[in-house]
Amino acid sequence: MGPMHAGTSRPDGPQLPAPPSLAIVLLSAAVGLGSSVVLLYLAYRLAGLPLLWSVGLAGLGMWGLTALVAAGLAELYDPRTRGVHAAYGCGLVGLVLAFAGLCMLVGMVAGTLAFLLGQGAR
Repeated sequence: MGPMHAGTSRPDGPQLPAPPSLAIVLLSAAVGLGSSVVLLYLAYRLAGLPLLWSVGLAGLGMWGLTALVAAGLAELYDPRTRGVHAAYGCGLVGLVLAFAGLCMLVGMVAGTLAFLLGQGAR
């Protein structure tokens, strides 16, 4: 007996769900991150909301649009994988934001050390 492929039925009957599609996850994450920039601009500049409210609204919009796009595209791919695609898309956005935060933190520490060590050399 060969390996079981997604969408094929098992010998005992139930059909396996299709695995998550990398294209759907990446596209939904890109739409979510891009929409957050647009939402931040719309809320802060055009609607005149305070900066903290604008950032919060952009963050909520980012997660919501990521999940909606992932679920919508998964509906076309395989309806049984909607939740998996939405979770992977939002998880990828979270990892991207965590990595960006880590890079900023390391950059701030390196800049502070360079400034302090540069002052002592004078």
